[in-house]
Amino acid sequence: MAPVARYTVLRLLVFFGCLSVGWLVGLRGFLLLIVAAIASTVISFFALNHFRQETVDVVESRVERRRERSKELREAEDNDE
Repeated sequence: MAPVARYTVLRLLVFFGCLSVGWLVGLRGFLLLIVAAIASTVISFFALNHFRQETVDVVESRVERRRERSKELREAEDNDE
């Protein structure tokens, strides 16, 4: 599984886990969603740090490759003129 997809799936699992725990504790409605969102953000920040960094590295390398390819294309166009 791609690092970006893996991180997204893990974040969703953490959120739904927090949602389930909140439901079992007795939270309902909008308050349940807010508490689950905040709790999952905090948990994901610490527990998924490795996966987040891996995702950032993949995205950065993609952006860098696109920049290089764009620069090469611009240079090729300039040379054609």
